[in-house]
Amino acid sequence: MSKVFELTQRSEIGRLTFAIPSSSLHLLRILHGSKSEILPSWEAFWQGVPDYDHLPVDSRKLLPSVIRRVQHVSPGGGWKHVHGMDLSYLEGLPRYFWTKNQFFLNQARVIVNASAKAGIRLVAFKGICELLTGGPSGMMRSTNDLDILLNPEDLDRFREVTKNVGFRELDATTKTWLQRPYPKDQFSFERTDGAKVHIDAHVVVNPLRLDNALTHAILHGCVPSGWCEGLFFPSPEERFHIAVSHAFRVGNWADGSVTKYIHDACIALTA
Repeated sequence: MSKVFELTQRSEIGRLTFAIPSSSLHLLRILHGSKSEILPSWEAFWQGVPDYDHLPVDSRKLLPSVIRRVQHVSPGGGWKHVHGMDLSYLEGLPRYFWTKNQFFLNQARVIVNASAKAGIRLVAFKGICELLTGGPSGMMRSTNDLDILLNPEDLDRFREVTKNVGFRELDATTKTWLQRPYPKDQFSFERTDGAKVHIDAHVVVNPLRLDNALTHAILHGCVPSGWCEGLFFPSPEERFHIAVSHAFRVGNWADGSVTKYIHDACIALTA
């Protein structure tokens, strides 16, 4: 894992160089390094950090998966005491995210089943793929969004499906260009009861346009998810491409999601 990642954009922005914080590197070593690295990296991660509230947002998003792995190599609970701190209050974090993700998956299943009845083929990527294919720690991944790819001809029927199962469509202007990877082709939906479950539907309008080339390839090269009939996932190779593309997106560096996507890329490499 390199400490420095570079992104070159053909625009007035020029060359951007991003450095991954040391805290993120410690978490990635815990998740993808050898067992002998786990506890030393855990101790190094907390060096100079007074408590959970002072952790970078990027680190918090991986912490449930990290704690699950740390618990496996420290069954006696020694991981809870580092640098004079008592971290016992974090013990329930993996279970909390597991429960939260069960609710998310239940909502996703409702959407997939309703779409299948309407004859709509859904290709899901990012969060739900990593939840269901990310190994023992996959169910601790933080996600609130169901990201799907749609054929253009299915969009109107999908809008009707989401409305019938308790979602409403959001105005496209609610997301900035930094947050929206596929401008004008992304349609977002949220629960009408306020539950934090969102749907981001990406429609491949012009497969010859550069920013649609990857999504078009995924749409037509996916495989059955094996989780719910009517839901398809990208291949591990395409999941890797997706994770890397999101790791190098400026908006994700701004909102603290990069380490999570590097983690996803590592998972896809070993799938």
